[in-house]
Amino acid sequence: MVRSLERDAVRFEDYAPGHLKIIDKERRLVPLVLNFTQRRVLAAISDCVRRGVPPRLIVLKSRQVGISTLSVARMFWKAVTRRHRQGLVIAHNDKSSRQLFRIVRTMLSNLPEQLERKLDNVREVHFEHTDSRLQVETAGEVRGYTASEVLCSEFAFWEDAETAFVALMQGVPRSTDSLVVLESTANGVGNKFHTIWNNANRDQIDPDIPEDERGWVPIFVPWFVHEEYQKPAQFGPERLTTEEKTLFTRFPEHITLERLAWRRWCIRTNLDGDEEKFGVEYPATPEEAFQGSGRPVFDREGLRFYQSLVPPAVPLSTVPEAQEIDWDRETDKPVIAPTYRGRLRIYERPKGRCTYVLGVDPSEGDPGSDPSPIVVLCQQTLCLDAVWHGRLPPDQLAQIAVWLARYYHDGLIVNEANNHGILFHTTVLDVLNYPNLYFREVSAESVAEQITQKPGVFMSGRTKMVLVDTFRKFVREKVQLYRADQTRIIRDPTVVSEMGTYVYRRKENELQTKALAESGHHDDCITAVMMALWGHRGDALAPLEPLPEVELRANLDRFRQLRERDGEGAERFALDELHMTCEEMEQALEDEYQRTLSIQRSGLGRMT
Repeated sequence: MVRSLERDAVRFEDYAPGHLKIIDKERRLVPLVLNFTQRRVLAAISDCVRRGVPPRLIVLKSRQVGISTLSVARMFWKAVTRRHRQGLVIAHNDKSSRQLFRIVRTMLSNLPEQLERKLDNVREVHFEHTDSRLQVETAGEVRGYTASEVLCSEFAFWEDAETAFVALMQGVPRSTDSLVVLESTANGVGNKFHTIWNNANRDQIDPDIPEDERGWVPIFVPWFVHEEYQKPAQFGPERLTTEEKTLFTRFPEHITLERLAWRRWCIRTNLDGDEEKFGVEYPATPEEAFQGSGRPVFDREGLRFYQSLVPPAVPLSTVPEAQEIDWDRETDKPVIAPTYRGRLRIYERPKGRCTYVLGVDPSEGDPGSDPSPIVVLCQQTLCLDAVWHGRLPPDQLAQIAVWLARYYHDGLIVNEANNHGILFHTTVLDVLNYPNLYFREVSAESVAEQITQKPGVFMSGRTKMVLVDTFRKFVREKVQLYRADQTRIIRDPTVVSEMGTYVYRRKENELQTKALAESGHHDDCITAVMMALWGHRGDALAPLEPLPEVELRANLDRFRQLRERDGEGAERFALDELHMTCEEMEQALEDEYQRTLSIQRSGLGRMT
């Protein structure tokens, strides 16, 4: 009998339909036929084994798509066909652990041939012929266990998940024959599941991390790939809501009227009409799943657009190689070189006739502190052309900022003046002698009773409100502006990730709602971007308009192209449409460039 089972079990996919039975949602006893999600998880396990990497999967899912059933079934298969295996299933509460063990019971009771057991109780089955066992426990009761395969079910809902996770992982052997699956629907942000998910995605998109060091493999399962989530539709495309049209546009290969009909039914029947709740329970994207406890600061459509520009939405190859910046004493110029796990990513090199603003958010700079990022904003396109992301004390960060500013055409440096910003701008001015630093105007109502200029942006409640609203407008208007002129691009994964966890929330013991990062997350890159936007223009009423050079340059290019085909037509275009000659256009371009440089160097490049 054992040899027969071993012969049938060459592959789990072949073994399951003929040997394993489950109770489906209609309460029928049926063979285990793998669905799309289950096949995808098995493929990820096989890929890890092929690469020689111990399979460690973290699965963010919609409700009831079969991950727990698959994991239990695979452990059961191993236990009855392999010697000395130990499968461990851990649920977040006692009720769930009993439900998971009923899956084991159903499979055991309906095997083609009954197997002798050394032990058989309400939590564990120990098979005689293989000396392998399978047990189900509740989170918080697993310290000291050793297991070759582990399923952590609804991990986002575990109490004291940090302690339990560390204790559990020490007992899993590091071999390709082992397996750990963390699966869960989302439970807000800041918990251990969310942290591991973010780290796993960061590792997957970091080209500097070798494959065998990347650890967890993230798998997201949106609701619309599950075969059961559809029903006959009694409406046509003309009756779609705005949100449904968005789903059709974003996921044309999956979204059908039948799936949208099921979505409507689920929202009305199971979620009492709460469409936002559907996004958490049945998400279409990871960002939607991790909707936090606060109100998102940024417009959903604009945020989705930026998320579409970074991995995993685009290929990993779109992330520039990691680099570092230094100073070449021979040439007396900054030099940039590829560096393993470097902190600088350059998306666009400095361009001729362009000016730049560098936003900086200094911190303590020690290993346990917040990051202290630098972002480079091109004033002609409002694109983030470079991001330095690391931790350095304020005086050392000042050196990096000055080198980067020199590289980007002596760009304007704008830093937060509070706290660590004082040492930062003092180093920039007095030690490094870099003149192009942002100065704010202090009114006559100050203690000095006179109008003075002070370095940096002082972050008061009013200032932050203006900064946040400006960045919100930047994101909200992004889509239509991008389609028109290809400006306002943010392609840095760290910046976009912070944007997704930036919410309006109220801290404990505080009455006022503020824009803050969700618990366990950072907003330092967001602050640096806001610093750069603050220093971009000297007009608070039009803070997000690219400098006129873009329009001038575009008109000049149109004129030159037309002149190559039709000289007389080009002259008419210049005079009738632009009211300028070609020479006047070129002179205006030069004047605008010089005016921008003058504004920056005089410290006037600020909002008023």
